[in-house]
Amino acid sequence: MKKILYLCGIMLMSLNIMAQVSIDNNYSSAPSFIDDFDETGRYWHNFKDYPKKYWRAYCAEYCPAGVTRGTHEHQVYRQQNCVFDPSNSSIKLISEYAGHRLLCGEYTIPSGYECDANHGSLFYYSGNIETRQKFQYGYFEIKCKLPYHQGSYPAFWLWGADSVLHYYEEIDIMEYDYGEKIANGASTIYSLGCLDDISGTNDITRYGNNVNLPSNNDITHWHRYGCEWLPDRITWYLDGEVVGEYINQVYIPKHPMVLKANYSISNSALCNPNQSNQYPVWVGSDEMTIDYIVVNQLKWDCSTDEVITCQSDLNSFDYKVKKSITVTSSVEDVIVYPLNVVNMRVTDSFVINGPFEVKAGGVFSVLAHDCIE
Repeated sequence: MKKILYLCGIMLMSLNIMAQVSIDNNYSSAPSFIDDFDETGRYWHNFKDYPKKYWRAYCAEYCPAGVTRGTHEHQVYRQQNCVFDPSNSSIKLISEYAGHRLLCGEYTIPSGYECDANHGSLFYYSGNIETRQKFQYGYFEIKCKLPYHQGSYPAFWLWGADSVLHYYEEIDIMEYDYGEKIANGASTIYSLGCLDDISGTNDITRYGNNVNLPSNNDITHWHRYGCEWLPDRITWYLDGEVVGEYINQVYIPKHPMVLKANYSISNSALCNPNQSNQYPVWVGSDEMTIDYIVVNQLKWDCSTDEVITCQSDLNSFDYKVKKSITVTSSVEDVIVYPLNVVNMRVTDSFVINGPFEVKAGGVFSVLAHDCIE
């Protein structure tokens, strides 16, 4: 869709392409999903008895453990490694050294796979949670403290797949691999991984965008990791500040996805007894501690052409994603005053053809993007 930004007439302004989502009035004031993990009495084996039925922990039908499998990851997840801690309003995803290499009989093997224990991560149990509901577009944020040692591979991400429609998609909001990244000087890595079987013949191709953060970022302290997922762009945030963007909309996911947080153990950082490896097996345990997870979704009004003719129109503006916004006034200036924050979003055009001013200390931004389908 064609997007046009016209700036005409008398203007004194600070124009920001992307405003912080936390102060964007185009988002609903109440989150569409939030869990601050402060509810008492929650645990997995009778989780259905409690009102916050937000999560399921990855575990095969016959617990105590289920396994995920791939050339890079081979994780054994258990519900008991996802621990609600209402006394500290948190949930902990705990990696636990098992004391020995886990045998195939100690976990349930996915259908279609054979048992293969030649993975360093199979010394560990760990935790993985995912939402019971799916989301399509919005702002997703986690506040957490992350482990920092050999083998750490925590992540917060969106995932969706359909074997009938032939697609696999994911957005990695926060992910780092100690073995691959930190040993090379990067403390945290944000990455977009969008895998799409576009041919329908199982020829899956990866498209991605990685953003390395400074190595002095202390990930063992509380930080907020977030991303805004839109039909034509994905923007990553660290503690409310933009750190990366991906705008190739051909490969941006277009299907609903579940939201996941997991603490994996990296095969690349642990010794495989059948191969030479520079790392010994790490024999400790650690945890990814989550304070909250929140999802905000935009308010949409993509068929409306909004016109601002005077200051009162700006003061009473209905903040939603509009088709177009036009600022036009021949009588009085339209002003964004100090300490005011005005964020506008359009799908087609934003036009100023009259007096418009942004005072020092005021913030004004315009973002053009597609409407949700």
